[in-house]
Amino acid sequence: MGSCAEAQTAAKPAALPSANSEAPVLSASGKQDGSLLIAEDRQVGILSLHAYASYFRQATSSGSLLQGAVLFVFVTLLVVLAEVCRTSTEIWVTLWTEATGDSGQDLPYWLGGYSAILILLILVCLLRAVVFTMVIVRIAAGTHTHMVQKVLRASAPLFFDVVPAGRILNRFSRDLDAMDSQLPDYMAEFLTSLVYVTASAAVCVTVSPFAIVGLVPLCIMFVYVRRYYTCSARELKRLESVSRSPLYVDFQELLTGLVHLRAFGLEQSALRNFERKVDENNQMFFHLHALVPFNVLRGNGLAALFVSIMAAVVVVLGKSLETSLIGLGLSAAAGLVGRLHQTIRFSAEVENNFTSVERLQHFDKVPQEAENTDAPMPVASWPSSGEVVFEEVKLCYRPHLPLVLDGVSFRVLAGQRAGIIGRTGSGKSTCMGALLRLVELAGGRILIDGQDLAKVPLQLLRGHAVAIIPQDPFLFAGTVRDNLDPFGMSSATEHQQALAKTGLWEALGEDGLDSPVHGRGANFSVGQRQLLCFARALLRQARVMLLDEASANIDALTDAALQKTLRTCFSGSTLLIIAHRLSTIADADLLICMDKGKVEEAGPPAALRRKGGVVATMFANAGEPELPAEGRGDLPSTKVSL
Repeated sequence: MGSCAEAQTAAKPAALPSANSEAPVLSASGKQDGSLLIAEDRQVGILSLHAYASYFRQATSSGSLLQGAVLFVFVTLLVVLAEVCRTSTEIWVTLWTEATGDSGQDLPYWLGGYSAILILLILVCLLRAVVFTMVIVRIAAGTHTHMVQKVLRASAPLFFDVVPAGRILNRFSRDLDAMDSQLPDYMAEFLTSLVYVTASAAVCVTVSPFAIVGLVPLCIMFVYVRRYYTCSARELKRLESVSRSPLYVDFQELLTGLVHLRAFGLEQSALRNFERKVDENNQMFFHLHALVPFNVLRGNGLAALFVSIMAAVVVVLGKSLETSLIGLGLSAAAGLVGRLHQTIRFSAEVENNFTSVERLQHFDKVPQEAENTDAPMPVASWPSSGEVVFEEVKLCYRPHLPLVLDGVSFRVLAGQRAGIIGRTGSGKSTCMGALLRLVELAGGRILIDGQDLAKVPLQLLRGHAVAIIPQDPFLFAGTVRDNLDPFGMSSATEHQQALAKTGLWEALGEDGLDSPVHGRGANFSVGQRQLLCFARALLRQARVMLLDEASANIDALTDAALQKTLRTCFSGSTLLIIAHRLSTIADADLLICMDKGKVEEAGPPAALRRKGGVVATMFANAGEPELPAEGRGDLPSTKVSL
């Protein structure tokens, strides 16, 4: 079997989507080393400007970086204005203290001025809170919507097959929460603390210009301490985020495989493995928070040094300064003691939580399914008959891997029932995936009614032309109506008719279409879930129906009911059936036997059985009786108790 790279070289450029040329996302190196899952990525060093730019872009509906930056500048100005108002109250009280004359006459003036400043401060703070909240909510909603769209349109083999669900859940939970909740709080605190420290320093310099002697070295040491603290905190935050994903992955695997762990007595081994990963995450978490005392000690030390310098200036120049100014200057300097280390910490926390924005940004690189927006739309009546043709189809799941389908060619005429059989790994389900364009072809083409599917928009292909009934039926929490017709495209009468044809309507009881459906259809049997999927496909009225071993997990009696539904309700559609039981496709119009990604035998079942090849051997080993040419007439009763 050839390699995918060779097939891609020989294929037409149009047959290869851009997604196939991209490296997998959320990986450390983007390289495949033979393992299915790829390692989680971790950036090193300072944050890129792209992380900040993408955050600001989400602040506006248009996605404009300039408009987003203007909004944040406006919020910053409101923070500055609020701090100016707060500082003005202290200055006003200082001037009030220095005022001379009859206090009774001056009281309304000073009290009125103080009240006016307070009212202005309240209004500015309210406006700041409203604008800041609106911006943050828009960023959160925009980022989440963007992520969901990227994940829903992701290429299955290049993303879902190589990235564990726990890692995706980590991004959608902790990282998104850090961006939604923690980052806005730290940004607000940082802006407030920075403006407060700046205002306090300005007051000290105003009281005595000699305070700048202590202010300059303070600023230099502040920058040095912040850089040292931020570098360590940023990398520890990244390590903590990366070490958290295995916890989600392991916990999900433990829940899924709990029965097997108990059966083989591996509970303690699994528990030790999980505890080891918890310890690894706790180590990063502990070291990250152990940096806080480091910052507090140095920040308070710098502030205390500045207060000492300011006090020395007051002692030296005390006679030339007003008492009220001395009090104002010392009060402003003392305020630095609590605020300076907070400013350092909040600035570092802003950068730390921007690492979550950086991690969420990686969804921009998720390989997407090809949309073919530039391709001409098929005629409105397409597909009219449902003829399916495979022409030298070659397919691989990822670049540089062997071909899974290697030159597959067959034709299924309109309205025919075609059964696809073969050993496990022979390429049966891959043919279905290729027909739905879950994986883009490396060579050849697939046509429905003469239309190349590579040029058909995915929404039209999957939403109108082709319907599938999977082996594992999936139901969403809600009602039967929601699962039957989630987009409300059909009437209640059509819903009832579809359920009646599948034999499920009577089993629903008095609630009918409003019968509740629990998560994953837990309150329905496997057979009922499968019948509901049949009814859903019936409403679609697709010309091509795919059944991927739809009867593999149900009993023979329910299988008989499903086969009757296929014959009566889908008589005008082209059926491609991957069979678990050979009896379900023994009377098919066409049998396609797959082996190692190639068509080994194809033709009518009776002819293949007379030929004495692989298909005849499979039927003989299964003990299937010879059927009349017109098909099976001795089906068991299809009345099923649900």
